[in-house]
Amino acid sequence: MLLDAKPLEDLTLSDLQKLIDDEVSEITRIDYKSELKISAGDAKREFLSDVSSFANAKGGYIIVGMQETAGKPTAITGIEIENPDAEIRRLDNLVRDLIVPRIPGVYMKEIQVEGNRYCIVIRIQQSWVKPHMVEMGRPKFFIRNSKGKHPLDYHEIRSAFDLSGDVRQRIEQFQNRRLTEIIAGNTAPVRLGDGPKTILHLIPLSLADTSVTFDIRKISESLRNHKNMFLASIEHSHERYNLEGYQAYVRVGNKEKDKEEATTGYVQVFRNGSFEAVEGWLLGPLLYMEGKKKIAIVGYEERLLKSLPILLQKQKELGVEPPIFLMMSFTGLTEFVIEGANQSSRSPERLPWYRRENYTIDHDPLVIPDVLIENYETEPDIILRPILDALWNAGGYPECPHFDARGKWQKP
Repeated sequence: MLLDAKPLEDLTLSDLQKLIDDEVSEITRIDYKSELKISAGDAKREFLSDVSSFANAKGGYIIVGMQETAGKPTAITGIEIENPDAEIRRLDNLVRDLIVPRIPGVYMKEIQVEGNRYCIVIRIQQSWVKPHMVEMGRPKFFIRNSKGKHPLDYHEIRSAFDLSGDVRQRIEQFQNRRLTEIIAGNTAPVRLGDGPKTILHLIPLSLADTSVTFDIRKISESLRNHKNMFLASIEHSHERYNLEGYQAYVRVGNKEKDKEEATTGYVQVFRNGSFEAVEGWLLGPLLYMEGKKKIAIVGYEERLLKSLPILLQKQKELGVEPPIFLMMSFTGLTEFVIEGANQSSRSPERLPWYRRENYTIDHDPLVIPDVLIENYETEPDIILRPILDALWNAGGYPECPHFDARGKWQKP
């Protein structure tokens, strides 16, 4: 659809005018409203049922401030708003508080028509945690089709709940399958060494819909030019399309002198919108240089916090909409210990009592509980804190000690 071709924040008045010029009718994915009255209970319930019906179906747009005749837009009139930001917050709070479970993908933008008259564009993603219920008066589930909005019957509700459970299962199966392939070394043409590895997956909930695919050419030329812990050396980066999609990777060494160039990391982009990033150096430099099974954790955390936003930005440019599962695993860390900046084994008097037992990581692979990223604006500190806490837990600590009271990561 026309509006899908641009990020919501980039939509302008000319995009709305094109809907009129092209006579884009109200169909399953768009609804025009000349006004928005949500002060009365019935009107509020009607608005919420519209939002939830899109989320329970294929997603879509509600455009407030456009007149229509027989379903076709005829004029951009806007609605009078004194404070657009406050109005959007009010609508957002309404959707957040009175639809359960909370819809993770509702975005709103105001577009000025003239003076204090604005259109409000509401983009609702297809939800993968549906069905969503309007919790006002008598609770009801709604869905949208070519004939408009209607309540779900018993069988539709049952089917929606079954699909919701299936989504999580498919995501876990995808991660498990990929983890098995990586451990087995089936990542040709790249071949990482035998040392410890970081394995990061960013998997959108849309994975469950096999009809959803993305044009990976949108980011193929730019991905390997963004330095991060998985593609740490731009000058040695390579790329290729493969059966799964597209892969950017780093090789170092001289192929004329060495039998095989060493691969330090790669990012695999799947056509279903998932990202897989694997790195085989940063967990083990103390092993390679000093023969010690210790993780130099501070530098590792710093690189991870800088790298995650780069990958998410590329996923956004690809057109993937949140929510997105972040799933992290580590291999080859058996008998490793975490070496913090002020808790080094070279300064044993600084070790807290629970580290004197010299606890080691005893899981291989070490699979960390996943985190759900609900929008691209979430700070990496917030996303990664539970991941890093779990890694420190595996090393015998109660939590990662590098976050301050505000939840911001601080280099010690």
